[in-house]
Amino acid sequence: MVTVTLLSAAARWYCLPFESEDMHKYLIPWFNELKSGGGLSALKRPIGNYNLLYLTLMALGTYLPLSAITVIKGLSILFDYAAATASAYLLYTLMKPNLQTRLLCSITYILTLLSPETILNSAVWGQCDSIYTTFCILALAFLIEQKFRSAFLIFGLAFSFKLQAIFFLPLFIIIWLTSANCKLRYFLLIPATMMATGLPAILIGRPPQDVFGIYGIQIGWMRTMTAGCPNFYSFAPNIEFGYFAPAAILVTLMLLGLMAAWMLYRNRPLTSHEVLLLAVWSSIVCIYFLPDMHERYLFPTDLLLIVLALYTNRYWDRLCALAAIGVSILSYLPYLFLYETIPMWALSLVRLGCVIYLTKQLTRLRTI
Repeated sequence: MVTVTLLSAAARWYCLPFESEDMHKYLIPWFNELKSGGGLSALKRPIGNYNLLYLTLMALGTYLPLSAITVIKGLSILFDYAAATASAYLLYTLMKPNLQTRLLCSITYILTLLSPETILNSAVWGQCDSIYTTFCILALAFLIEQKFRSAFLIFGLAFSFKLQAIFFLPLFIIIWLTSANCKLRYFLLIPATMMATGLPAILIGRPPQDVFGIYGIQIGWMRTMTAGCPNFYSFAPNIEFGYFAPAAILVTLMLLGLMAAWMLYRNRPLTSHEVLLLAVWSSIVCIYFLPDMHERYLFPTDLLLIVLALYTNRYWDRLCALAAIGVSILSYLPYLFLYETIPMWALSLVRLGCVIYLTKQLTRLRTI
């Protein structure tokens, strides 16, 4: 474990100098603006379009004697290890505590850290997806343990970092509908956590409405049916956003509603396996059918698929995990290196196969 940790750290250190377009156009200028504005005191100004919690961590990083790219990527890399640990803990909650479980948890940690997708996302691209992913995975583990208050609180932290945590919200709604111990008032913990994490910026002078308003800005940032993500709209990427986006949202809500109806029809709480399956299914369905999806949005889902494959030890679950991660990695290449190995429509077909397979598994009358 120590050897793998050191090797994975060395691989990430090697990737640090790479400067992606996002790093060059957005993240480094935001960091420099925060630093020139006095660090935390600069949070009163509207810098960037990420939420206040991430910008607060970035502002704290301006006090370190390190370059902008080192601080930005270092923060994401630190959470790579947190996400790997959270994934191992999630698997631990699913299985009986014994020697085999500990071994599988170690393998989960190793595969998460050494996954090319994880390294590309943080150490190469400099994205912060590992941060909100860590909290999404922990929230899922607490749901399985039926620690509902902790689950909603941690999910609120995930949502405070990235809007894309909302892809797991259908899971929380369905658990509330099917479990007698999950209370409606727990949903209030999500906005309450967001407001609490925005307090440092608010006390400095940032308007309170910016805690939630930034996500409105993000939603209107781009208007395209697919933003480099292999999904349903990769077959016709140039279709008019204004006409088809409302229909795409409606179709997605309909699919989620049908799954919720199926879960209610069975009239029983979800098993631990079904909680994990539903988390994977709801996120991949949202990303496959919603408009304006980016290639990296499936990052937390891909980590959950690693956990699922190790938990069930089924051939088709392992194949689904490999296919989904492979599609994500190949979809990164055109943006990071301007190199497309496989057309997006072909990658979309593979991902559709994963959607169909997961739907079939989730709607079976029996699971493990």
